[in-house]
Formats: sequence, structure tokens, C-alpha cells
Amino acid sequence: MGIELCETDRGGDVTYHGPARWWPILSFNLNEWRPAIRWYLRTLEDVLIRQLAGYGLDAGRVEGFTGVWVQGAKVAAIGIGVHNWVTFHGSRAEREAEHGAFRPDCSVWDRG
Repeated sequence: MGIELCETDRGGDVTYHGPARWWPILSFNLNEWRPAIRWYLRTLEDVLIRQLAGYGLDAGRVEGFTGVWVQGAKVAAIGIGVHNWVTFHGSRAEREAEHGAFRPDCSVWDRG
């Protein structure tokens, strides 16, 4: 299939970064904003929810999970790292280019 496997220091088992993925890489010094990881995660979710609303999608959260869902399917994952309050990694949303729709994402099997 031409897929290369790369190890990383990020959590999770396996993540596929294919051509249909939108993957912003963000780096912020949270000391200059607000040194709070939960706040940062919820802020990233807010950005993704507003972005998806711009596409006419009713996106939201599922309590107890990080990420963004549309109609019960997870469409955006957030995986970050923080070192000395400086963030790295980012979030992603997956778009099925063939059908113009967002696909379920990540490994939250009982949530889509």
C-alpha cells in the first residue's frame, strides 16, 4: 500500500495521516495565554466546531472524550504534547475526498 510506519512519542496505537486529512500543527507558549491543558484542549475543540459549522455541519463534543463529533461520529481528533507549557502536535479532521463528507476518526470504538 505504500504506507510508512513511523514511531512517535505521542499516545495512541496507530494513526494514519493520509491525503484526506486536515492536520494543523500548533505551537503555543501557554504561559503567554493560559497555562491550562484542559482549557487548551477545549479551545482547540471550539475552533474545530466553528470551522465545521462553516461547512454547514452541526458539530459538538461528547462528554468525557476529547475531540469533535458530527451526528455521533468522531470526525476530529486532538493529540497534543506539552513541554514547559509549550504545545506541540495538534488536531486533525478527516475528509472523505471522494464523497465530500467527513468520516469517523480515531479509536473511540463505542462512539463512532
